[in-house]
Amino acid sequence: MPVLDVDPENLRLILDRFLVSAVALVRAVLPAMTERGDGAILFTAGQSGRYPAPFLGNVGMAQAGLRNYFLNLNAVLAEKGIYAGAVNVGALIEGSVPHRTITASPLDFEPEVIHPDVFADAFWKLYETREAPEALVGSFGR
Repeated sequence: MPVLDVDPENLRLILDRFLVSAVALVRAVLPAMTERGDGAILFTAGQSGRYPAPFLGNVGMAQAGLRNYFLNLNAVLAEKGIYAGAVNVGALIEGSVPHRTITASPLDFEPEVIHPDVFADAFWKLYETREAPEALVGSFGR
């Protein structure tokens, strides 16, 4: 929803989808990782949490909350051998549901489309190096 159309109901829906579900999943897997002293928690996030966009009002709020969550998780869990990070997507992923939905009708603009391998490579680099808590793919917001 655009920022002027955000209301408690559509915000709650998006917060449940992007933030509350993430917290629930982390709570489910974290005890075993903590016991093992190793693990990685990887999120898919949107660049609207980093670069506000008025047309993504409720989504941007949820993405900003998710970004805060994974950055804090990474800071606290690193000393326990657990990595938390996210790939922030700022483009359509070729073949994805959003890509197919958005491009099903004629558009007034040409959206940026990235191949899924770009997305997968970003996740792999985060996991393998554990140097940075986030990576950006696509140019939305930059």
